[in-house]
Amino acid sequence: MSNKIKENKVRLRLYREKDFEFLHGLLSDEVTKKYFPFMYTMEREQTFIRLRTRLEDQAWGIDTRYVIEDMRRKVPVGEVSGRKAKDDPSCMELAVLVHPDFRGQNFARDGVFEFIKKMRETKPEITKFRMEIAESNKASQAVARKLNFKLKGD
Repeated sequence: MSNKIKENKVRLRLYREKDFEFLHGLLSDEVTKKYFPFMYTMEREQTFIRLRTRLEDQAWGIDTRYVIEDMRRKVPVGEVSGRKAKDDPSCMELAVLVHPDFRGQNFARDGVFEFIKKMRETKPEITKFRMEIAESNKASQAVARKLNFKLKGD
């Protein structure tokens, strides 16, 4: 993983009630529909249910899903999450989504970098990280390369 990120441009934080509009913008986006169809929704009621679920999971301490917040503007710009790989309990599979208003500004890279750092501090049993990226998702492939992930076919 690259050490080129010198200053914290982002911070990870838990979801808040006031994140509804941000989350709805994230979940109703066409890129989300294409690469994360199981998360996609245009229904505001579904977004509300998903926000409530995130808040409840956080309260129980069972969620590894964080809001990526732009520290300069103090606004949410994306979401990063991880789950233990089914085939390897020492590996965490990562996912990152950036709100359409904030793409192309390295928030995905910085959010994943901060997430890995946080997991190394809080979950020492996790020693490997991987991202499953669609072949057509060039933006996420670029993020993975910037963080020195190895891509299949490289």
